[in-house]
Amino acid sequence: VVLTYRLGSDEVKAAVAKQMKKQGANAPEVMVFDEFSQITHEGDRNAVDAALKAGAEISGLRSQTSGKVYLHANHLYSAEHANKVFAHESIGHHGLEAILGDKARAFYARVAKDHEGSKLWNEVRSENPSYDSETIAKEIVAKVSENPELYGKGMVTRCAEFFRGYGKDKGV
Repeated sequence: VVLTYRLGSDEVKAAVAKQMKKQGANAPEVMVFDEFSQITHEGDRNAVDAALKAGAEISGLRSQTSGKVYLHANHLYSAEHANKVFAHESIGHHGLEAILGDKARAFYARVAKDHEGSKLWNEVRSENPSYDSETIAKEIVAKVSENPELYGKGMVTRCAEFFRGYGKDKGV
């Protein structure tokens, strides 16, 4: 994608403010940045450096170390795009992993098993050739979070089935 217009930090913050308000206390801490040098948390900076070395083009990221969601204003071209990236990071990564807790690995293993070799699997793999199966599965789920209409009810049904089993494990 060749970007002809890029949002500024204030425009990104304004674009995602409504979604952040909807998420309330469950919303992750969000940092909007223009330059990678603005990421000062060492663990987060290391993750960004590793992704850039692997050839990733970063529009957003959810840190495994700090839990923050980072949105790269220079790679966001509209309010709609900013909201999709925010949904991908805050719902597909931050929110789901908070809900899954210690069941996350089993869930992602199920997603990997169900999707290995699919069009979506191959799309994520081609965009990120260094990703392992679990990371590809995380990206598949996050992509569904940002564009649920594109992937139909199959993924949603599998998520619901998994959570029903999870609830039984928890006595719910």
